[in-house]
Amino acid sequence: MNKFRLAVLFLLLMLVYTTGVFAYNVIELELDIDWLYGPTDIKWSLDSKKIAVLLEKGLFIVNKEGDIKKYPIDNGGKLVWLDNNRVGMTVGMTGVDNLIIINIETGEKEIFDLGLSSYGVLSSLSYSDNRKEFAFAIDDAIKMFEMERNRFSTLIQIRGTAINNVFYNRNGTKLFFTVHGMQNSSFLYVFDFEEWAFDRLSEELLGVKYVDELRNIGYFDQGDPILEQLKFIEMDLETLEIKDYEEKESKIIIDGYKIEPNIKKLYTSDERESIYVTLSYDLDSAFVESRDKVRMITGLSSYME
Repeated sequence: MNKFRLAVLFLLLMLVYTTGVFAYNVIELELDIDWLYGPTDIKWSLDSKKIAVLLEKGLFIVNKEGDIKKYPIDNGGKLVWLDNNRVGMTVGMTGVDNLIIINIETGEKEIFDLGLSSYGVLSSLSYSDNRKEFAFAIDDAIKMFEMERNRFSTLIQIRGTAINNVFYNRNGTKLFFTVHGMQNSSFLYVFDFEEWAFDRLSEELLGVKYVDELRNIGYFDQGDPILEQLKFIEMDLETLEIKDYEEKESKIIIDGYKIEPNIKKLYTSDERESIYVTLSYDLDSAFVESRDKVRMITGLSSYME
């Protein structure tokens, strides 16, 4: 019997060593998400203490303990964290009828009439705290909204294209976006607010994989996906230095799926399962959606190799 127990203990230790995850806490959430469509947007706060989940029927704030706050809305679009207590989100049939800002501590709500629905459908949204400014990618244009002046403007419009994946760098000196349609390909552009100039960052195609707002780094697929000539790169969003990505040996493993720690997201679907994982910035927690349940998993970071 003692030999059997030792053998089991040895196997458990080997499992711990090979997976890099010793144990973690799992909380099943009472959150009804249609697995086929999922949230319209989902983002962790920069302090990694809570996640905002935007559905068509409401905004849900979930903390690490599994507590849920609901803010009813209709036709949720995209969301951003303005800081660790305020969430901005777009609502409307095209995603750009109104901008709602909610202070999740006080419940205070601000509503701005965007009036941008006639321009098209919103594909992405970003916010710069330094500039107190929102950027909206809508069809072939980028629209800007300055909160303090309550003023809209058009930064750029390129007819015959689709503009998306808009995002600021951390200090708001640059705004990045992808343009699809030129030579039927997607290229990454940057607008430098200090020089007030646009530039294309690479002669090669760059597809946005993940933007780490906290570390000010962007991760991209470089090359032609049709020809399957891709390599993974990372870019410093301040200096614009590009280098080949070095894959991490340690992985976060959830339900048998390996997640690259720097990317912090995983989506996969097959006949067996559909799963969508979003890791917090500190790598301690994961929000996990699957066909039959929604979970908050905590205690991950202490157990990575």
